Amino acid sequence: MKTIGRCLLAVVILGSLWGCRKPTHFSNSTLTITPGVGIKGVIELGMTIPELARTSRDLVVHANDKPDYPLGEGWIWGFDIPSLGVSCGQMKEKAPLSAITFEVGEYKLKSPARILALPKFRGSVVTATGGKLSFHRAGVVKRQDVIAVLGQPEKLIDSRADCNRKGWLMDVGPTVASWLENEHSLEWLTTPSCSTIIYPKQGIGFALDSNGVYCLTVTRWTKQENVKQRN
Repeated sequence: MKTIGRCLLAVVILGSLWGCRKPTHFSNSTLTITPGVGIKGVIELGMTIPELARTSRDLVVHANDKPDYPLGEGWIWGFDIPSLGVSCGQMKEKAPLSAITFEVGEYKLKSPARILALPKFRGSVVTATGGKLSFHRAGVVKRQDVIAVLGQPEKLIDSRADCNRKGWLMDVGPTVASWLENEHSLEWLTTPSCSTIIYPKQGIGFALDSNGVYCLTVTRWTKQENVKQRN
């Protein structure tokens, strides 16, 4: 339960091999994330692993090393780009990228050692309307900053009282999925200190610990966009 925010933003990845490689992006502080897209020309939704290898020399791809953990029709493939603070996972190695997660802050609860060791993204998020969130240091972006730029979430779900009950995620999952597919922004209170804020129409979500953003994910949650991804 301590890593539920990261799980909700699809960041379950295993392995660590990147330490000896030279990064392509010596400073990511000047780079800009576009919600629903990624970093244009560097890492975008729909790109493939070979394309990422051309734009980021320190890309590392690794397969799930837990053979007893099958998920759906295949295994989880993970990849890191340390110079961008990126750590992601997907079902198939050759599938187009469907989600990008950027590590931007410190996660105070238990987290995989490889994630904790990753450098952080220190650039900015800039929305279509010109709103800006700058992650120049850990913990600098708070819940109120996210809401000021992207708006008050339309829906609220509070699972804090249920987070230790077996099966609680399956109970609320269908409701959350329906809201996202219908482009309702939401705030999900998952534990006493952690929450997730998702804006499906814009294509971005934020995981927070103690009111500070520690990672953000660019993806497409709506049913229409998911159909496009599969096709």
